[in-house]
Amino acid sequence: MATSPAFPASALSSAAPQITPPNPMLPPAAIFCMIAYVDNPNEPNASGQLNIEAAVQSIFPTCKVVWSSTNTYDDNYAYIVQSPDNQFFLAVRGSLPFVVDGHTVIDWGIIANWLLEDFRVYTQSKWPYVSSGEAYIASGTMDAFNNISSATNYFGNTGQSALQYLQDNAVANNYPVYITGHSLGGNVANVYASYFAQQCPTADAYVFSFAAPAAGNQDFVTDLQSKYPAGKAYHYEMNNDIIPRFPVVAAVESLENMFQPSPLATAISHLDVTLADLLQGVADTLKADADIDLIDPYVATAVTYAPYPLAAAWTDNTFDDWFAQASYQHTASHYASIFWQNTDAIVAALAPRITKAKAVYAAAPTAP
Repeated sequence: MATSPAFPASALSSAAPQITPPNPMLPPAAIFCMIAYVDNPNEPNASGQLNIEAAVQSIFPTCKVVWSSTNTYDDNYAYIVQSPDNQFFLAVRGSLPFVVDGHTVIDWGIIANWLLEDFRVYTQSKWPYVSSGEAYIASGTMDAFNNISSATNYFGNTGQSALQYLQDNAVANNYPVYITGHSLGGNVANVYASYFAQQCPTADAYVFSFAAPAAGNQDFVTDLQSKYPAGKAYHYEMNNDIIPRFPVVAAVESLENMFQPSPLATAISHLDVTLADLLQGVADTLKADADIDLIDPYVATAVTYAPYPLAAAWTDNTFDDWFAQASYQHTASHYASIFWQNTDAIVAALAPRITKAKAVYAAAPTAP
């Protein structure tokens, strides 16, 4: 999709389509995932527009932000966009960064995103929104889902949840709903999509996730796939992105061979312990927890892999280069590049509005 009548956008005029997407709403969804990271989304700018509205309209000038989540306990965020031809997108933000402009940011929302949600995979919560089976999801994912599902609309102080808004404005009128997110946002999007389908079984709903870690066990995945069969669900993962490999044991174990030919986890060590050993320790803990029934093994949804080259600036066998490469490969704009040949105009329009989460679009430095 280049610039369809539904999405006239000057910022996309030079971003020719990279591929013909299996669903024409995938390209805008990838950009809505980027926009979710906008600074202080519910704060007004000098013109009186909310930052989230200004960011959306800088790319899609005829689209309207119709729902924006109020502040949540763990600083999760989601928003709903309505296109001129009544396509509804619910985009969930991923984790916020600890470092902004070289300075460590101590903020409860950021800490909660990582420690209480991203890393809280060693305990699980029963997932009730299934037709059959014993579905479980990570407890951190459940926390993030509860925050998003209970959040109300910032606009008009109506008290409407995202579900209520979509039921009244999309489902009731047979308009399609696209649930999407990047990273933790993709993880939560998959869970929210399961919930949405259970609450609105007749809805014309789709789920698109990018770089999403696995959310739950086999029964969760089986149920999600039954709700969103072929043509209704698309999950994308870059071949060099480590984040969506978590917390599936076999995928975590494979990380020692990531980033060929370098930086290699097996060649990076400190005090006779290699990074590969540390990663294997994570996998072993997940296996041990499964063996004593603390968790049911995590299973990834079926994904479409996309290539992205390693950054030449970070190929030394050091901790710094390995983690810098990992962060770079997870960049949200790379996922947009699956669908757009030139994302420079998109990044140029969004960069001034996304200063706290520059990793969403930051380019790699020039190799020495």
